Amino acid sequence: MSNRAFSTLCWNVCGLGQSEKCDEVSRVLRKNNPSIVCFQETKLQEISDFKSATFLPAPLRPFVHLPSAGASGGILTA
Repeated sequence: MSNRAFSTLCWNVCGLGQSEKCDEVSRVLRKNNPSIVCFQETKLQEISDFKSATFLPAPLRPFVHLPSAGASGGILTA
């Protein structure tokens, strides 16, 4: 039997539409290397593979996403 540690990062990201925010999220994820991430307030209605690559390291893809309602909400779990 092997023991395996998992780490979770939950973050109210307050919008991933700005490249500066995506850069910040990417830096934090690469530094902390979480097993699971949960983002609230993505404020994105759609997240393409191209967009996700701007903030999610490859090991955290694929992901599931609940779109925002206008400029509010949006959840992503990877």
